[in-house]
Amino acid sequence: MAEIINFPNTPEAKVRELEKILTEKMYHPNSKVLESWKEMAKLSLRKHSGSPNPSKSSLSLNFPPCVSELEANEVASTVKEFIESYAKDVEKEFLEMFKEIIILQKTVAECNENKT
Repeated sequence: MAEIINFPNTPEAKVRELEKILTEKMYHPNSKVLESWKEMAKLSLRKHSGSPNPSKSSLSLNFPPCVSELEANEVASTVKEFIESYAKDVEKEFLEMFKEIIILQKTVAECNENKT
């Protein structure tokens, strides 16, 4: 049997990291728009804190006795690399989607301010 990967469940850490980025990087010349925009962004961030972790936290492979330990380790290593690569790709896509949401929220905040 080969243990493949354990997925850490740290959505709180991701939220804190993204909130820090929002706090430090968001800028708008109109302070009311900025305040409204940041609030919308933080609410979205809390609601959608990142790509979900798998419901199963680990993957174990059982190999038949005819598979050597070296072969089992090679398979496990390949599967682990694939899973880690896929998880990074999913996280990258999530961040791109979140960035698009933030940009749209800026437009909403500006429109709301223009109405008043």
